Amino acid sequence: MNNVKIPLLEIPNLNEGIFLTRPNRFVSEIKYKNEIKLGHIHDPGRLKELLIKGKEVLFTDSRGKLDYYVKAVKHQNEWILIDTALHSKIALRVFTHLPETSK
Repeated sequence: MNNVKIPLLEIPNLNEGIFLTRPNRFVSEIKYKNEIKLGHIHDPGRLKELLIKGKEVLFTDSRGKLDYYVKAVKHQNEWILIDTALHSKIALRVFTHLPETSK
């Protein structure tokens, strides 16, 4: 296997804000440009070790009822993807580039 780096995922139009609260398992309050907006969290898990007030989050504009879709949270200087809808897309990209599974 060669050491070619392949981008696994590109998320256009990302914005960075600050996580404030999680009123329920799918909704978050985000501070962005000195305004508090609502973001959809596509992960019903608790994520209590990640979603802590003051943490940086990445998000995109939403086409749904809420203002944004939360994609990732910064934890220990690493971005952690919390949009579970994207995990299978990344896995598919990985598997298509593995010699054992790309046939």
